[in-house]
Amino acid sequence: HCQQFATMCCLRPSEGARLQACDVFFNYDVTSGRPGYAGTAAINVMYRKNDQIRRGHHPRIGRAHDGRLDAVTQLRQFMEYVGTTPSPTCVKRRRPHARCPTCMPLFPLMSTTRNGQLRVLPRCPSRSSFSSMIKAALRCIGVDASAFSGKSARRGGISTALEAHVPEAILCLQSGH
Repeated sequence: HCQQFATMCCLRPSEGARLQACDVFFNYDVTSGRPGYAGTAAINVMYRKNDQIRRGHHPRIGRAHDGRLDAVTQLRQFMEYVGTTPSPTCVKRRRPHARCPTCMPLFPLMSTTRNGQLRVLPRCPSRSSFSSMIKAALRCIGVDASAFSGKSARRGGISTALEAHVPEAILCLQSGH
């Protein structure tokens, strides 16, 4: 999930590693009053290297026509599976640019116990660990990940959008340029 997520949101490894469960704002744009935003999400990137005014950035994840490919649904399922849903005592909405003291990392470090059980550690990955997660995800789907890095997710998101003829204004909103 982290590879798909990082590519769609054009995330740098450091940005993906810092995300917490409460940084996913499900149905964020529904309150705009325009139809079509149910089932989407915004990601609260607290700050980006190219964020000149230090207001953070909110790349969006849309809703897929084919429910089996819907990234927002898959992200919700992942969060429920690993137990990274936001805490009831979360303060992120009041303080969106600060770390929440009660919520888990969105993509926590994980290991497997001797009996094969998944163990979720309540720690954020490092940039290099996040990059390793991306490479591991690619290997799981049969891709030779030897030439990939976490940086590839940001570049890949931008390149994929350009190849798909995504309007430049939308690409700028997603990447923060």
